[in-house]
Amino acid sequence: MDNLIKQCSQCESKNIEYKESIGQYGYFCNECKKIEVFDFSKIGKCCRNSDPQVYELELSNGTINYRFVCNNCHDNTKSIKKDLALSIGIFAKAKLSNINELKYKNYQYNLYSEFHKLKQELINIEIEKRNEEFEKERIKHTEKYHEYLKTEKWKRKREKVLKRDNNLCQACLVNKATEIHHKTYERIFDEPLFDLISLCHPCHSKLHDKTLHNGL
Repeated sequence: MDNLIKQCSQCESKNIEYKESIGQYGYFCNECKKIEVFDFSKIGKCCRNSDPQVYELELSNGTINYRFVCNNCHDNTKSIKKDLALSIGIFAKAKLSNINELKYKNYQYNLYSEFHKLKQELINIEIEKRNEEFEKERIKHTEKYHEYLKTEKWKRKREKVLKRDNNLCQACLVNKATEIHHKTYERIFDEPLFDLISLCHPCHSKLHDKTLHNGL
């Protein structure tokens, strides 16, 4: 069965997920995430395997109506006159309510909702992938940072900042300063001394999550 859509109308990618339901066809583009869904009426059919037959239908008020009813999707929108129906031949008799019940069951499957679900699943996968990459970079940066704190370069900066601040916590101006706090990480590894400030442990804890300032 050939797909009625070969490529995305927006980005022209052929990397699409094509699907059909009884009354609809459409696609989800794996590249630009576009969703398009159409009724088969767009191509002049009620469904992919249209099989219209003449039915004698009893309406809710008891009157008789003759219509073409598709044996596949149960579409019954095309009425015909009795004489024509008899000349073609009555395929079956039924209540219109029963035919419509079968028709609506077919249309309960929403192709757009199916594609939207697929789109959300792919977005979640992409978010998870980005989060994993971010976490790898965070761990890598943290390891580099802690190695930096062991260098002579950092130790000299630390001593200069403590001396500049007279070994006094610059937050409370009461306790002895024992730690150095980065006011910004924009120039990390080559930070000027004005990016650094002396703090006591309690004041540093208020500014940082313990897992971030451990070892400073």
